[in-house]
Amino acid sequence: MSLLARSHDVVFQQSSTTPETVRDSSLERLVVNYGLSGEWDDVQQFIHAIEVLPEFVVIDNLSLSESGAGNSPLSLALTVSTY
Repeated sequence: MSLLARSHDVVFQQSSTTPETVRDSSLERLVVNYGLSGEWDDVQQFIHAIEVLPEFVVIDNLSLSESGAGNSPLSLALTVSTY
């Protein structure tokens, strides 16, 4: 995901990964939380790129915020999961 972010000029800042067992199944869900930042157009293109990935990736939560400064980049908190 960091390579995908970099290719869309979105700055990868942090990540954490949590595996979860799916109840009554042999599947395991992998949940990943990302912290990223970038300009609106770049963030929008990055999100679209995730949505059209050939791999099965679900965007569970997405949060955008900006600081009070005029030209500062947006902060993106993103939670994705896959099985």
